[in-house]
Amino acid sequence: MPSADPYLWLENVQSRRVRNWAISRSRRCRTRLRPLSSKVEPQFSRIYDVPTIMQVKVTPRGAFLLERREGAYSIRLEKETVVSSRDLGPDYVILYFYTDEAGERLAYFFSKGEDEGRMRLIEVASRRTIAELEGSISSLIFLSRGFYYVKSFRKESTPEGTKPPADRVMRDGKVVFGKGIPTAHSISVESSHGKALVTVHRWSKTDVYFGDLDAPGAWSKVYEGDFLSYPIAYSDGGLYILSYEGEGYGRILRDEKVVVGETKEPIHNAAVVSGDIVVDYVRNCASYLRVVGADGREKTSFEPPFKSTVELVSSDDDRALLVAASFGVPYAIYEFAKGAFTEQDKLVVEELKIRDGFVRSRDGTRVHYFEFGPRGGGVLAYGYGGFSIPRTPFYDPMLVQLARLGVTCVVSNLRGGNEYGEQWHRAGKRERKQNVFDDFAAVIGKFKEDGRKVVAFGRSNGGLLVGAVMTQHPELLDAAVIGYPVLDMLRFHRLSVGRYWVDEYGDPDEPPDRRYLLKYSPYHNVRKMHYPPTLIYTSLHDDRVHPGHGLKFAAKLEKAGAEVWLRVQAKGGHLGSSPRTRIRELSDVVAFVERSLA
Repeated sequence: MPSADPYLWLENVQSRRVRNWAISRSRRCRTRLRPLSSKVEPQFSRIYDVPTIMQVKVTPRGAFLLERREGAYSIRLEKETVVSSRDLGPDYVILYFYTDEAGERLAYFFSKGEDEGRMRLIEVASRRTIAELEGSISSLIFLSRGFYYVKSFRKESTPEGTKPPADRVMRDGKVVFGKGIPTAHSISVESSHGKALVTVHRWSKTDVYFGDLDAPGAWSKVYEGDFLSYPIAYSDGGLYILSYEGEGYGRILRDEKVVVGETKEPIHNAAVVSGDIVVDYVRNCASYLRVVGADGREKTSFEPPFKSTVELVSSDDDRALLVAASFGVPYAIYEFAKGAFTEQDKLVVEELKIRDGFVRSRDGTRVHYFEFGPRGGGVLAYGYGGFSIPRTPFYDPMLVQLARLGVTCVVSNLRGGNEYGEQWHRAGKRERKQNVFDDFAAVIGKFKEDGRKVVAFGRSNGGLLVGAVMTQHPELLDAAVIGYPVLDMLRFHRLSVGRYWVDEYGDPDEPPDRRYLLKYSPYHNVRKMHYPPTLIYTSLHDDRVHPGHGLKFAAKLEKAGAEVWLRVQAKGGHLGSSPRTRIRELSDVVAFVERSLA
């Protein structure tokens, strides 16, 4: 058993002592990085401020898009701006939105980067405010009169007494669905042609509920199992479900009859348009699309002309809009209508030649990675490896900036994600989490064998990844960058909303789980030895991953004699911050990487 935690006091980020401790170190970090980051910032700002599409929704009124551009977040209907973060006050971020099926009413959630904020409901034509909700609010559905929404009870128990964190579907402040659903289960709900499509899930198991939209008391479970499944749409009298049973690559059912069978290529997403199913597959860790008729036969296929991920899909009865992104491409918008795909718009920031690479992990598993930027110089190795989240191509202005500075950027597709299906995810969770660290160490080791300097970078669960690799293999790294991280694996479930992650990591209160968590927990495996220079950055207002993880790890590394750079934000949260704040933060990260690889 580990001894008493000497830095437990650093979890109390409300105390003046803790804030002074963190901010004094942060000032020192920023002061040391400023001479270089001040040169980086103007260049990086131009890359960061290009338009980036965060969400799309097709309605009969037109397509709504949430985008970030030129220092602000905005929701526009086709070419018309409906709301801008500039009108909400300083430092606000618009995180997501919902509309009714006609596109006449809009609800948008905004905060200063925290999970808790405000949901504002407006009439689109008049911009008149209908209502406003506070807290952690999502899955809002407009009714002919009133609306449903999901409220996450993060600090207090639900009205019937379930301990937090827990979700419930609400109307007029009262629970209409979810009573009895246990702690740490998430709920999402959407509407489709007058029906409610509901998911109740943990990270690896989903129950699907279905019923008339106006009768939540009668919503019934229609699909369940020890696997993930998601409702796609209710169309032409049938319910379409994407299910990951079997080997976990995905198949699509209509009223429990298989329409699209499982292959060895995972299904990432799907939409129904005019009776056809547009299916987004992952092939070689990038997207390609197939259109399948109601009889299951393929009608056409489409692959974007560059390695990309179709991140956003929205459809109605007549058309679908798909938004793809890649390492140098913030967005490419494609429309599927009348049986054909057409490109609507595309923005290319940097023409990057993306190279595929493979290494063998410790147990012989073949691990893929993307590589771009100049060959032969220093390397930034990025990884995540968890929660069934793939690291297929995505736009990240920080990576573009580093490539321009001569850094080779490597994005790893590790176990724990779902690039190769749900089995790939399960091979990197709970007692098999060490596989993820071994995969990342193998990728890094390939470049170290070539005599290259390597900086490892990861954020959130990726911060856990980097923390584990640097404590297990400090000789592999020339520096480490750890953002908004999970690092104390014996207390994560007691901090903020960490209870949600027990399904992925295991339960530290259960002795068998505690044993394997303790073996790799970065915080508990710091020793008196040489570690690479390490930048840890977080926000004191992160209400998802508690900042105490980063602060405690920094203190323990400092005690061990390591070179620690701690950077904390006094505003913003896990979901982000205002563009100006984010640009300053990431300019410091770029400066640290550039300094470390010089």
